Amino acid sequence: MKARAKHCRSARKPAFSAGRPKPLQVAIAWRLRRSWTAEPLLRRVARQAAAAVGFRTGYLSVAVVGVAAMRTLHRRYLNIDAPTDVLAFDLGCDSSRGWLEGEIVLCADVASRQAARRGGGLVVARAELALYLVHGILHLAGMEDRTQRGFRRMHTLEDELLSRLGLGPVYQLGQSERYWARPGRCSAGPRMT
Repeated sequence: MKARAKHCRSARKPAFSAGRPKPLQVAIAWRLRRSWTAEPLLRRVARQAAAAVGFRTGYLSVAVVGVAAMRTLHRRYLNIDAPTDVLAFDLGCDSSRGWLEGEIVLCADVASRQAARRGGGLVVARAELALYLVHGILHLAGMEDRTQRGFRRMHTLEDELLSRLGLGPVYQLGQSERYWARPGRCSAGPRMT
């Protein structure tokens, strides 16, 4: 775990200079051969979702990976040998100061499969990635979805935020009951400070 934290540390810089906080910095790494040109959307979603939950400054790293990489990360950090849609790593968030420092890993293959189940193509898959990103940010803000109440609260907020961004209610809470207890649904990774 130290190697992981050390690797992330190189990307961090102080967010305060001359007494003025800098806005949230968002870095997106697309780790797939084929680009969906989703980076501008993901950057906009990250900034607006973070602001909606009170994060004003800091650094957020977003990695978009394939199913094999996601399965490896899920196994390494949560001991679950299956891919998942999103992993969120809190590297030192402080909501009282509006400070976000974290890494979110999104699985493009899971998003693509979910979009295909709903009869959609690339546009729907991009919206699905946006949903996963919002979900990860909500985890970094301290929200949990391990209880039915927390699940409803979190997914209702996701749909509200995505609707404000013009993507509509991507998750569609009305269909959530069948997904609530699904293992491997999503995972908030370990706190890495």
